[in-house]
Amino acid sequence: MYRNSRHPRFRRFCWIVVVALLTVPVVAQEPKDLSPGVDLGFGTKSRGTGGPDVYGYTFADQDETTCALQFVDISATGTLIDWGFGGSDDNASDPLALGASFNFYGTDYTELVVSTNGYISTDPTDPGTSLGGGFPDQSMCPLPGSLLSGGGARMYALLDDLVTDTAYVEYFSDCPRPSDRCRAVEDCTIFMWDASYHYNNSAAPFDFEAILYHQTYDIVFQIGSGNPELGTASTTGIQSEPTDPLPPTYPTGAPASGLTYACDTADSISDNTAVCFFHPNSVPDSCVYSDLGITKISDAAAREEPGSQVVYTLAVTNNGPDDARGTQVTDDLDPGVAWVSDDCSAGPPSGSALTWDITNLPVSSLAACNVTVEVTGARGETVENTATVGLDNFDPDTANNTSDTTSFDIGYISDVGIQKVANTPAVIPPGIPVTYTLTATNAGPDAGINTTVTDDLPLGVTYDSNDCGADPPVGTLFTWNLGTVASGTSPVVCNVTVITELFIGEVSNTATIAVDNIDPNAANNSSTDAFTITSSAIFVDNFETGDTSRWSSTVPLP
Repeated sequence: MYRNSRHPRFRRFCWIVVVALLTVPVVAQEPKDLSPGVDLGFGTKSRGTGGPDVYGYTFADQDETTCALQFVDISATGTLIDWGFGGSDDNASDPLALGASFNFYGTDYTELVVSTNGYISTDPTDPGTSLGGGFPDQSMCPLPGSLLSGGGARMYALLDDLVTDTAYVEYFSDCPRPSDRCRAVEDCTIFMWDASYHYNNSAAPFDFEAILYHQTYDIVFQIGSGNPELGTASTTGIQSEPTDPLPPTYPTGAPASGLTYACDTADSISDNTAVCFFHPNSVPDSCVYSDLGITKISDAAAREEPGSQVVYTLAVTNNGPDDARGTQVTDDLDPGVAWVSDDCSAGPPSGSALTWDITNLPVSSLAACNVTVEVTGARGETVENTATVGLDNFDPDTANNTSDTTSFDIGYISDVGIQKVANTPAVIPPGIPVTYTLTATNAGPDAGINTTVTDDLPLGVTYDSNDCGADPPVGTLFTWNLGTVASGTSPVVCNVTVITELFIGEVSNTATIAVDNIDPNAANNSSTDAFTITSSAIFVDNFETGDTSRWSSTVPLP
């Protein structure tokens, strides 16, 4: 893409113009009122701030706290800008796509053109031949100036007759030079003119750049050290596109608005200059930031029974520095619980999603909400729950935007056990009372709810009595209801007496313990003991006293 080049006829034209100018009598004139903040003197600039222009842009330089100098060198990371066939002198790039939309003088742009002569244009066909003072388009003092080549709105980082062999562009989702007005993370696009030099002065290269911020739409020009002209014959500022109708005070062809920082003034651009142009629109919500934090606690025990109710308490704090806008808490309730009520008008939930709209939360304030749920899950399940807070403006610390996880198990845990012992010799005759001792235990960790021991009495014995207040068996099933058995307490004992029947063979009996809680150890939930009934017995002595310890032998019945 060939835009323009130095041509011998053009140089001869310049010398003719110079000679003609030397022959014109010099007439003293009043200095032009360039625009707010422009210094026409020849000393150290003391500009500071300026504007607004017609549109409302203002500027400040690094002498103010509102504009920081922080040059970002992207020569090692940026994308090289291709000048095309025309080369690095009086030329422009093809339109360069931006990483995000950029608003300039009220119009959103997604691509821009960069000129070797130190400016950016919104005109995709701009040839890049504007040179600044002393050459075509020299009427740049003050801005807005008439455009003799190209069009569109312009950002003049350092408009001058420059040669730029290399230039780079790079988009950052988190700008390495933080925004001056956006305390949050803001994305930006950086255009860097690398080792540019004034025409016929290649021995004095210098770097400069333009940074465009995509949220505030602010513009920052930064000029490094080594510029030998220090503002002489150059222009730094911005101007909008030509519009109709134009204000009557504007010359024909002039843009509707512009703002000059420096223009053809010696020492107006010193080494390491930064100038920030602030977009007049209010700072967006994304640049107002609030550090929100959320906590969630519950009054649940480590384990809850089905049907019980649990209260979650949500608390949101705004640690500032700005009021939080559009604050909203979302809480996706666990399937093991069901919403009952809340005191912040959050419910009922949509499905399982509970939404609490706080809206605006002032700095250093706290909002709280109590949510009551019922445990509906099955025993053995675990209920886990977190809540998250979000907002419209920026939050610099999202680590505290989600609460810690609250959790509890459904169903108490009780390791209950049973031991059954038949207090009798291994072999006994019929008609003898035998006492089974049932010993129930609870190793915890929770009290055993509705603890029950069952004993299906076997063939060969008949129920006689018990000492624990249990009802007689239903059929052969003996049931001992213990109710709640505390964790870790002394064993609970029940003695059940039976009478051996006319029966020959082994009598095996098993007792089983059960609890409504979760029992993590089923191995000790049953116990078995056995003895044998013979056809007859010969008693050595003490039969009348019930001492069976010395029964001797058995013989068949006649």
